[in-house]
Amino acid sequence: MIRSIRQWNMTQKLIAFFVLLIVFPVLLAYWIVSARVASITEQQMGDTLFQLVKTGHLTLDRDITAAGGVTERLMLMTETQRMFDPPSEIEYYRLQQYLALDKVLSESSKHAVGYSVFFPELAEYYPFAPPSGVKPNGVFFDCDTSPGSWFRQAVDAKGAGLILTMDKLGDNPEREQTAAYVRRINNLLNNDKPAGVLVMTGLEQLLQNDLESLKLPDDGQIVLLDPNNVVLSSNAGLKTASVFELPPALAELPTGVHIEKHGKDSWLFAIHTSADSRTKLLFKIPIRSIIGEHEDMRQLVNSLMIVYFGVLLIASLYFFRRFIEMTKRLNRATIDNYHLELKHKEAELSTLHSQINPHLLYNTLESIMWRNTIEGNEESASMIRDLSQLMRIGLSRGKTLIAIAEELKHVEAYLRLQLKRNHYSFRIHWQIEEASRDLLIPKVVLQPLVENAILHGIRKMDRDGELWISVHTAEDRVLIHIEDNGYKPVDLNRLHEILSETRPEEGYGIRNVNKRIKLHFGDAYGIRFESRPEGGLRVTLTIPAVREKD
Repeated sequence: MIRSIRQWNMTQKLIAFFVLLIVFPVLLAYWIVSARVASITEQQMGDTLFQLVKTGHLTLDRDITAAGGVTERLMLMTETQRMFDPPSEIEYYRLQQYLALDKVLSESSKHAVGYSVFFPELAEYYPFAPPSGVKPNGVFFDCDTSPGSWFRQAVDAKGAGLILTMDKLGDNPEREQTAAYVRRINNLLNNDKPAGVLVMTGLEQLLQNDLESLKLPDDGQIVLLDPNNVVLSSNAGLKTASVFELPPALAELPTGVHIEKHGKDSWLFAIHTSADSRTKLLFKIPIRSIIGEHEDMRQLVNSLMIVYFGVLLIASLYFFRRFIEMTKRLNRATIDNYHLELKHKEAELSTLHSQINPHLLYNTLESIMWRNTIEGNEESASMIRDLSQLMRIGLSRGKTLIAIAEELKHVEAYLRLQLKRNHYSFRIHWQIEEASRDLLIPKVVLQPLVENAILHGIRKMDRDGELWISVHTAEDRVLIHIEDNGYKPVDLNRLHEILSETRPEEGYGIRNVNKRIKLHFGDAYGIRFESRPEGGLRVTLTIPAVREKD
């Protein structure tokens, strides 16, 4: 054997050395490591899945707690407790009490979640009320009150909230089931006597939104069960109120991880029981989704490893030379991309600015035509002069940055036109720092903000409306405030969503202004909105303090 090896040529010896001392040890080590990795992966996946099921259950418990808070608020509302006053002999007053509570419950019901109250003891006083088979939510006086019914369970719970399954309310010929949160309503006038039950239906839909956010491998199931293993909600299309078959090993395991192996159909279970809601959250995923592809890949890698080692050296030399060439091309591409980005920003600035002037000019010309029709030439001439001022400043001899003083003239002309066109009588307050007048600002950025303050704030307030426009410098920045005392509530979340472009169909004007400022000066500048303590809205525009010589 040794003599025969000595007779091999250098190539044969090199191949033998490569196979015995490199290929074979690597493949053996890979096989050992793969087997160990599969075992560790199962264990770590089980631990990770258990932590995920605990976290997910906490989220579901918070939803259930929130549902309890809503039901408690509805139980204590005046409209609910007023139903327990001594019934009026006049049916009209009883009808008004019924309608008031029914409206509150209808307004509280959203999407698939509905709120209903049941007062079977008061049925004789409200014969006109529709039964629960007609409406999905509202005030009802008919239900099963026999022992073991959901109504009796809620009454016996003495005010504690219960999660159970029941028939859906409303038109439900197929008797579809829903998960419900029920609790007893006590008559505050008689603490010892339960007067009814409040029911929140559609709980499975509310909880399913949270279940869908928990990502599992393909074929994985997430199921929320009650203490009797009845399905309350699921991401796997399981019907509400159906019974989930648990493996025998899980019957006595309220919390933990279990692997059920049956050849290729092995499953990993993670279950957690909540002491607060008395529900069980179960994760079930196939083992093959964790390590199934690992075995196939190991076989493939073992086959490809030999080929890989054969081409490794050649490929390394080839890719090293390609890397040097690619580095040179990347340097050239970086420089070209920098110049292209500058041109793109310039083009985008021009496009954004060109879109704002036509809208303003068309509205102004319409105003002049309207005023010229009903009034004399003197008023029209004044408006034409203001229009000329707008056009001259809007064009600005092709400049994109103009002095703040020039921009303020643009705003003054716009305000005069608006006051004459619409007979507005609101008051305008100017607070302009003299040192800021020669600082530069993108043209036509203040007019859209002033227009919003008028249209959405003070347009209908006549002399009670006030508008403040102030400009001052702070260190190396210019702060421009436009404020109004509008009486309407301000939806700041909506305005912030417009600025972040999550509402692309709204607020083109302010989004245009904010984007142009950022394109000129960077993301550190722009506009922001805040409510005024005295009422109304304040918009602050921030730009750097720069002059034309800079």
